[in-house]
Amino acid sequence: TAFERVHGLSPTITGAWMGVGYLVAGAPGTIFGGWLSGWLERRGHADGKLLVLLIATLASVPAVVASQLAGDPKVAMGFLWVAMACAAMALGPATAAIQVLAPDQFRAQAAVVLYLLIFIVAFMGIPITGFLTDAVFGDPKRIGHALIALALVFGTMAAGLVWRYRGHYVLAAKTRLAETT
Repeated sequence: TAFERVHGLSPTITGAWMGVGYLVAGAPGTIFGGWLSGWLERRGHADGKLLVLLIATLASVPAVVASQLAGDPKVAMGFLWVAMACAAMALGPATAAIQVLAPDQFRAQAAVVLYLLIFIVAFMGIPITGFLTDAVFGDPKRIGHALIALALVFGTMAAGLVWRYRGHYVLAAKTRLAETT
């Protein structure tokens, strides 16, 4: 909707470019996130999976902001592709982190709960964006400002939570490993 309202692009064009973005940015982001997680863990970072989540979150926020401030739709889409790559980069390590902590018989359920929560939180963004656009910014063309606000608030909050609790993850992962050996 932002590309339609702000840049005047049709849903067909926007959808096509978003689809290309998921292929061009999403797939490499997913692969890179897994590689980076392993690289960090091989270098002694027991919280490597969460560090990738932290890096991806911190990198996605300025990309989202830039995508909404860019005056040219191609530049805006390019920044959005960077944000897509960052989001994809985090999914594999986040899922793997859950798998490390879950007992063997509950790993599938743990993954389902993770993805259900991601789905619920992501789709909460739709009405919140609408509310901010209409009630706070008061102009449908300022949807980008609502998206920036969401990225700044929730991106900062997510990064802070990951940073704060990564030590607890390491302790739980070590405990889980000791239980299984």
